[in-house]
Amino acid sequence: MTAMDAAGIDALGEVYRDQRTFRLLIEALARPGTLQSLSDPMPDVPPGVDPYIASVAVTLLDHEVRFATSGPTAAPLTAYIARRTGARPAPPEEAGFLFACGHDADSPLERLPVGSLEFPEHGATVVLTVERLFAQGGDGASTMAVEGPGIPTVARVHARGLAPAIIEAFIDMNREYPEGIDAFLVDPDGRLVGLPRTARIGWNRG
Repeated sequence: MTAMDAAGIDALGEVYRDQRTFRLLIEALARPGTLQSLSDPMPDVPPGVDPYIASVAVTLLDHEVRFATSGPTAAPLTAYIARRTGARPAPPEEAGFLFACGHDADSPLERLPVGSLEFPEHGATVVLTVERLFAQGGDGASTMAVEGPGIPTVARVHARGLAPAIIEAFIDMNREYPEGIDAFLVDPDGRLVGLPRTARIGWNRG
C-alpha cells in the first residue's frame, strides 16, 4: 500500500466518523432529552481538549463558522478548533457556537445570538460539558423534565455538573420561539443529550 493509498483510507475513515457523529447529533435534537452515546472520540487531541467535544466541533464547524469558548480549557480548545476546522474565534455576541463548562455559572450563554422571527436559524448552539449524564438519576444530579416536539410525554434528563444559572439562562433565552438557542450536553464518557430551542424545561436542583 502506498502512502497515497493510506492517506485516502484515513480520509475516508474521517468522513464516516463525522457522518456517524452528525447522525447522533441530529437524533439528539430530534428526540430531545433522550440519552445518546457518541462512539467516535477524536484521536490525538492535545492536553485540555475533551476528545468527544473535539468530535462534535469537527463535525459541526467549518471555515465559515464563528465560535466562542469559555471555562478553564478555553485556550487549548480554541486553538484546536481553529486549527482543525478553520472556524474563527469570535466574541459570544457574534458566535454561532459556544463551547462551555456546564458547571460554570459565569459562562456567557446569555450573550449569544438568538436569531429573529425572520432569521431564527441565526440563533447559536451551545455545547456544554457536564460531569455526568445519567439514565435514571444520580448522586448530585439536577433533573430536568423536558417536553415539546419529538417527545411523546415527558423526557427526564439527569445531569451532574450543570449550574442552575445555566439551566435558567437556557429557559429564558428560549421563551420567544422561534428565537432561541439549541444545546448539547456531553459528558466525559461520550454520553449526549440534545435540547433544542423547541424544548420546554422544568427542573429541580439535586
